[in-house]
Amino acid sequence: MDEIRRKLALIDEQLTPGGLRRRLVSTAPLFFPALGLMTGIVLQDRLLRPLSGSDPTRAPWPWLIALSILIGAVGAYLMRNHRDLQPQRLAYGILLGFTCLGAIRLLAYEKPDPRDIRRLVGQDRVLATIAGRVLTQPCQEQQDWCFAQLVPADPSTAFYLRLDGIETPAGRQPVVGTIRVQVDEPVPHLRIGDSIRAYCWLHRFEEPTNPGQFNFARYLRLRNVFVGASVPVREAIEARREGPQDFWTRLRGAFTEAAARGLLDQPFVETQSQAMIEALLLGQRRNIDRATNEAFRTTGLLHLISLSGMHLSILISLVWWCGKPVGFSKRMRALVCILATAVFLLIVPPQGPILRAAVIAWAYCASILLRRRSNAVNSLSLAALVLLLIQPTQLFDAGWQLSFASVAGILAFTKRIEDFVHDRTGAWLQRTGPDTTPAVRWLQRIGRGIVTALSVGTAAWLSSAGILLYHFYNITPPANSIRQTTDRSFSSSASSAVDPPAGQSN
Repeated sequence: MDEIRRKLALIDEQLTPGGLRRRLVSTAPLFFPALGLMTGIVLQDRLLRPLSGSDPTRAPWPWLIALSILIGAVGAYLMRNHRDLQPQRLAYGILLGFTCLGAIRLLAYEKPDPRDIRRLVGQDRVLATIAGRVLTQPCQEQQDWCFAQLVPADPSTAFYLRLDGIETPAGRQPVVGTIRVQVDEPVPHLRIGDSIRAYCWLHRFEEPTNPGQFNFARYLRLRNVFVGASVPVREAIEARREGPQDFWTRLRGAFTEAAARGLLDQPFVETQSQAMIEALLLGQRRNIDRATNEAFRTTGLLHLISLSGMHLSILISLVWWCGKPVGFSKRMRALVCILATAVFLLIVPPQGPILRAAVIAWAYCASILLRRRSNAVNSLSLAALVLLLIQPTQLFDAGWQLSFASVAGILAFTKRIEDFVHDRTGAWLQRTGPDTTPAVRWLQRIGRGIVTALSVGTAAWLSSAGILLYHFYNITPPANSIRQTTDRSFSSSASSAVDPPAGQSN
């Protein structure tokens, strides 16, 4: 009977004109705003930026005028056809409107403040005294490259700093912005939230000179970091802890420290096994050496030591099902899952795959609280909208692309691949009858599970293979693609950079 229903549904889908478009409008209305937002960001960055130049202060007046005209046209359409409204036409209008909004958001994100640090630093280095607050945990860069033993130098330390002021030969000036600080020595006394004063050289990041070299300047530019600070010795940094720390900084530090002490035997990682545990559970990969990282990368198994959205999904599933024996209702379990997701985000780094999974989890819990039916495509579109409105340049990040492409591919192709396999096998795994023995039923159930798992992996591989080939010049086997929702771009810079806070803008 299930096979007959599946065939009838497939026939209806093929015969109904615009069937996919109608289903998206009715069940996933946020798909069109998300698609329009991504289209506007790509148009502005890839097509219009070369025509208008790279000046970030350019005004978005053409997009604002186009958006105003479009809003007026949609309003006139609604007034004339309020009794015979066609949702599909309205969806196209929303798509065009969010295209304009995506371009405007990218321009606003890239527009520097009048006091931005990038206005004071040109192509030449500038000697300055800077003051600010440490945003990320200072990371000691590993000396494990091939000629490290021949270089008589201590390991350097890198972290990100939110500026408050700067002293130049022209005098003290208030500045804003985020910079990457590199100290040529270990700085063990610095912590997140410390207010510091540093004597340094300010500089711009250089573009790569060799073909295929990792573009570190572009990597930071996508995160709105344009200026770096070079500090020769740790004595040039004065730490001041008497200032009040930001509430979220103190809260995040407390949760991260509590999780590290609860999950690890000791606060300092000494072996690679402990470093991999720290990466898998806490999302901190800075202590994994180059040889281990390269071994996982070349074998296509780097996702095994990366914190991905699947970890959050497993955690929320456990919290959800553990609440059932306790006697919690669905709405109470949804509230607990919302709190558990928030705690998880306070512990791990706010990377794209984790944030995507968090938004989807919150959307699902909100649908339960509001007694509404959730839709996977609509939740994924909501996650894309939220993250791109916060930081539109995430769209060009390899990890963000892999995360959303894999999930979208699973939603789009898994069912079709399953149906293809069952059609080729004569639907034997789905065929049951009164004379079917229990052993055969168990074999059929196991077979259906295997087909589903293979279909999910194949769908994720099909959707992410092009992105992997474009960014990393290789394609991992389909068996590894079921978890290709991790930030693979981090592997290219794990030993040379610390990730700035997600969504950090000036």
